[in-house]
Amino acid sequence: MQKGLSKNIVLLLLSTMLFFASFIMLSPTFSLYVKSMGGNEGIAGLLTGLLTLAAIFLRTYFAKLADQKGRKFVLYLAGIASITAPLLYMVDLGFWFVALVRVYHSISVAAYVATSQTLLADLAIPETRGSTVALYGVAAGTSSAIAPYVAFSIIESKGFPTLFMLSAGIAVLMTSVIALIKEPPVVVRDKKAPSTSLKEIVSDAWILVPSITIFSLMFAQGAVNAFLPLHGAKVGLENVGIFFSLSAVLSIIYRLGTGYLSDKIGGRRILMPALALTVVGILSLIGLPRYAMLIMAAVLTSFGFSAAHTVLLTIIVDKTQVQKRAQAVTFFTNAWDLGTSLGAMGLGALALYSYSALWSTVALGVLAGFIVTVRFLPRSTAGNV
Repeated sequence: MQKGLSKNIVLLLLSTMLFFASFIMLSPTFSLYVKSMGGNEGIAGLLTGLLTLAAIFLRTYFAKLADQKGRKFVLYLAGIASITAPLLYMVDLGFWFVALVRVYHSISVAAYVATSQTLLADLAIPETRGSTVALYGVAAGTSSAIAPYVAFSIIESKGFPTLFMLSAGIAVLMTSVIALIKEPPVVVRDKKAPSTSLKEIVSDAWILVPSITIFSLMFAQGAVNAFLPLHGAKVGLENVGIFFSLSAVLSIIYRLGTGYLSDKIGGRRILMPALALTVVGILSLIGLPRYAMLIMAAVLTSFGFSAAHTVLLTIIVDKTQVQKRAQAVTFFTNAWDLGTSLGAMGLGALALYSYSALWSTVALGVLAGFIVTVRFLPRSTAGNV
């Protein structure tokens, strides 16, 4: 793996760690911020999911801009939004203003995630691509291990304004690291040559099936981010940040092992157990307020999310042609964000009715993704999937 790590990859992984630290601080805590403003579960879910929903519509534009202006140019735009959006949350002008800021904040996700993953694919060597993709997840997971606990602690001791300022400060560091990255030359497309159409992307099973699968997983993740803090508060769990921190710590270990094994034995042998264990992990949340069930859910879902994401993204990168890689990664990431936003925005009424019904519905969604994967994911003639 050492030969696959260049200086630019290390810098990209560091910027990724800082980006997710800034962003994840405001992810599981945002529903509590909305509640502090007087909102209920429905409003919290809508505003939480609005960010990723807006990112879906913006990402295609940024994918094209990355081809025209370069990857770093788009990453700079992500940095600007990451710095300024948290500061705007401090302006109390009601829920409509918060909704506008959420849309603006979505620029950071839309511009950074797919662009950084595409740049990672540009920089990585094929022999260790699975491990390199895993390290991207480790960088994000490292931040995820620390950010939720820190965020919940800051809210309890200092309040939301301090949290927003810290998020913006970390984003400043992230943007500074981006400036140090030397990206490969941008490949200029022949303007007369037809670009890859959406129909071509959707008709490619190597792209469509992983995208459907990640949608089902992120539908679950979106629900967890939006409603687990509210569920915990309702049943008397003082700090559910332990779930997010434990999940992130374990995901670092899981991703390292998954990346290595996917290069050696193939991703399919890892993917199926990961999806099955995610279903069990989500159902464990029905057992709250018992901490044992919360920890069990963290152990199982963190393996499912991290292992499946590593395998699915590696499949997308390996099985698509270079000329449509950026669009394939963008489609995959849009499926990620659509699942996240719908998981948060579409289940508010169900959360008001019953959290048991909520987690059962979410588990069924992941089970549907498992069935689609088993039935429709192609088998590689090379035997590595």
